[in-house]
Parts: sequence; structure tokens; C-alpha cells
Amino acid sequence: MSNILFVVDHESPALADALRPVFAVRRHELPDALLDLRIPPHAILLRCSPWVLASLTEVRKRFPSAWIIVYADEESFGAAIRAMDGGADAYFDKPSLDTIRAAIIRDRALVQELQQEQRKALFVSPVMRRVVDMVPRLARVDAPIFITGESGTGKEVIANMIHEASPRAAKPFVKVNCAALPQELIESELFGSQKGGFTGSETRSGLFVEADGGTLLLDELAEMRIDVQPKLLRVLQDKEVRAVGATTPVHVDVRIIAATNRHPSVAINENRLRLDLFYRLSTLEIELPPLRARQEEILPLARHFLAVEAVRHSYPVPVLDEAAEKALLAYRWPGNVRELQAVILRSLLHNLGALSLSEADLRFGPSIERDDAPDRQKFLSLLQKYDGSASQVAAAMHIHRCTVYELADRYNIDLSDFKATKKPGR
Repeated sequence: MSNILFVVDHESPALADALRPVFAVRRHELPDALLDLRIPPHAILLRCSPWVLASLTEVRKRFPSAWIIVYADEESFGAAIRAMDGGADAYFDKPSLDTIRAAIIRDRALVQELQQEQRKALFVSPVMRRVVDMVPRLARVDAPIFITGESGTGKEVIANMIHEASPRAAKPFVKVNCAALPQELIESELFGSQKGGFTGSETRSGLFVEADGGTLLLDELAEMRIDVQPKLLRVLQDKEVRAVGATTPVHVDVRIIAATNRHPSVAINENRLRLDLFYRLSTLEIELPPLRARQEEILPLARHFLAVEAVRHSYPVPVLDEAAEKALLAYRWPGNVRELQAVILRSLLHNLGALSLSEADLRFGPSIERDDAPDRQKFLSLLQKYDGSASQVAAAMHIHRCTVYELADRYNIDLSDFKATKKPGR
């Protein structure tokens, strides 16, 4: 069973002990310890609190691949909406211990089902069918693959399909979001570290060693520090990693799939991506079109997300009326499939129990395609206030995090210019 990180306050420590015989539990009484973890947990179980609701977007950013479950000791419709909007994958009111145990297992199975069904829905359009037809051929060739496409277009889904169809399918598929890794710790995260290699370091294997024999997805590669990229290139060439502070390299056998939401030529010209690294990784290339270029997939995806989320929350599955369908088709979806899923979930939670959803029931967030987008000066002020944190800016503006990146691209702003140095003790 995958490791479960359980974050608990002083009032309910017994729950961690009750879960320990079934799951590998790591318990923290201080919630801030969660954000300081270096090894991402597979799942996070959070007891609802003001800290949890205020910090979910940051937790989601810190652990983008973790399965986040929030539970509460009393019913609260507002807390449920805030939790799901903030990035939680599931929310439960007053669950029993058996319910929590079952939820962790059942929801993991539901995620796998969701991924399988989502793939089918994604591949309705001719352009995506051509991509899918390439997957078996690409999977058999043990060479690096470079996937490009806007955020939320399905790059991780395609990468996972390639891994599952490859001879490496029985080995690990490790995903890492380069934009979410702490920049000062990125080398130790990727290559590992030995105790004493740097201040506060402990001996640990890196993600390359964790993925040995399997596939490593380097998502948002262009967000990796430019000075780290030559070291990554060396690992690809020599098939060896040297942990920070170590003197002896370790052999690794890993297939790399790289992905970025930036066009490679633009990233290279902006000095975000080294040309030699791009050449090394782009032996095989896939370009995914945005959702607005796959119009025939919007309504099947919307209906699918409605069905999955309604069943998960034990409510009837609503239908979209004609006006709602037209509104979904008319919108340009700058956040692509990820934004569509967020809009559907938000709309469902604001209309629990409804048998149909009208255009007025849809909950779109502010978009750069619409008149309610902030002007450049207001956007800059928020970036300065929150040290360039996309999650905090998104929370302040009540928008999805991907919309912050869209605004940054629109206004030609580099979020890293606003990053504050890490505070002592964090």
C-alpha cells in the first residue's frame, strides 16, 4: 500500500494509530511540517481546519501528484466547496474510521477509473486520435520523448500511456513537476544527497534512482534552473547519477519523457532551456493541441466529469441544458481540460442535488479571455505582495492557478523575478 501522510492536530492523535495497521502512516502534529517535506507523499489525509482550508492551494502546488483527502467533524457546505476549490480530491463530513479506510482505497481506484475514462473522452477528435495511434510505436522505442502543449492539455496522460505500453510498464513511473520543486533543493531531489552534502542534508535517493528501470516524467522542464540542466544532460549521456555530497556515481536505467507548456524555440531564446538538452531529449516529439482546437471533446468531457463527481459525492448526475452546452462550447478554455474539470466541479458543488445545470449555474473563474481580467499593474502588485507565488495570487483573485500563468504570459512577466529568498527555518 502506498504511503499515507497523515496531518493531525492535538485533538485526534488516535486516528493515526488506528490507520497504522493498514497504511504506512507518517504523522505530524504541526501542519506546517507538511510543506517542508522533501519526499512527496502518495496521499495526504487532512482534518479540516482553518489552516487546511487556507493552505490547500499551497499543499496542492507542493505535492501536485498526491491524492488529497479532507475530512471534517461536522457538516459544512462552505468548507466542502472551499476544500474542493482549493485542490482537494475528496471531502467527507463526519466519516467513520471504516469510511476513511475505505475512502483511501476506493478513491484511489476511482482515480484510476477516472484516468481511463478521461483518456477515452480525450481521444474523440481526429488530431488526438493521431496522437493515440502513435503511442504503441513510441512505447516500443526506448528513446527520450519530448511532449509540448499548453497547460492542462493531457501531457501527463499521454506520458502515462506510453509508459504502460512500453517494456518498462512493470517498473516505476515517476512524475516530477520541475516548477514545483524547491529550486535550492532541485539537485538533491533529482540526484539524491548524502548526509553532510549541504547544510541540513540527509542521505536519500533521488528521483532518478527511484525511477530506475522505469520512466521519469520531467514535467514543465523549462522551469528547471538553467545551471542544473547541464548536470541533467550529463546523467542522460552517462546513465549515472552522483548524489550531492557523494564521490561515487550510481548507474541508473531510466527512460525520460520531458514535457513543457512553452514552445521549445521560445524557451531556448529566453534562456530557459538549453539547446543541447533539447536536442538530447527530443529524439521523439509529440505536440498536443489545446482544447479549443478539439471542440468535439468539450461536451463529452464535461458530461464525464459531471458523472464522476456527482457519483463521488452521492448525488444524482445532472444534465447540461442547451444553453449551458452552448456556453461551454463558446468559451476558449485557456486552462484546457484541467480548467474544464475545475469549472464542472465548482458548478456541481454550488448546485448539489440539481437535476440539470443551466448557463447561470456554470461557475467560470476570471479568465484572460474575458473583461474581468485584472490590468497589468494590479497583477504586478499582487505578484509583489505574494513573492510571485502563483497559488497565493490565484487564491487572492479567486481564479485557477493556471490562469495566473496565462496572465503572466499575456503580460510577458517572469514569475521567478518576484521570488523571495527562502526564510530561515522553512
